Amino acid sequence: METNEHYSLNPTTWWTLLALFIVSGVTAFFVIDTWLSYGYAPVLIPIYTFIVPALMSVFVLWEAWKVRSYRMGNRPLNMLSAARIWLLAQAASRTGAVMAGVCAGATASYMSYLHSDVMVYQAIAVGIAGAVSVGMSVAGFIAELWCKNDDDDESVPPATAV
Repeated sequence: METNEHYSLNPTTWWTLLALFIVSGVTAFFVIDTWLSYGYAPVLIPIYTFIVPALMSVFVLWEAWKVRSYRMGNRPLNMLSAARIWLLAQAASRTGAVMAGVCAGATASYMSYLHSDVMVYQAIAVGIAGAVSVGMSVAGFIAELWCKNDDDDESVPPATAV
């Protein structure tokens, strides 16, 4: 029996990203706050931790631009490469939301321990990493939009696939 099912690509919704952010943030807050209230030392995060999500944001947008250019008919693109870029974009948007939530929860937990210079430094480092992670989530979401086929009956662009 042969079926001719059609699947469309749908970007991650803002509600999903917000839910991931909230759940990971609340969880991180309570876990870290419990950890610190028992007197354990915080896990030390270097200030330059924000570099990884920043580089990932640039890379995701760079790769998604290839799909956008293909859809506009300006460049050839292998469909397997386009599918991989779509998955990368989804991973970036969702991972960025989770990382931002964890960083927000950690920063909120650290705020009650600001009498220590170490905790002030950690709140700043984790807060910066969280802000850049929000950027990674937005970059992934934008990349998903670039990869989405707006019209299911869209004809093949003039550039041939490689």
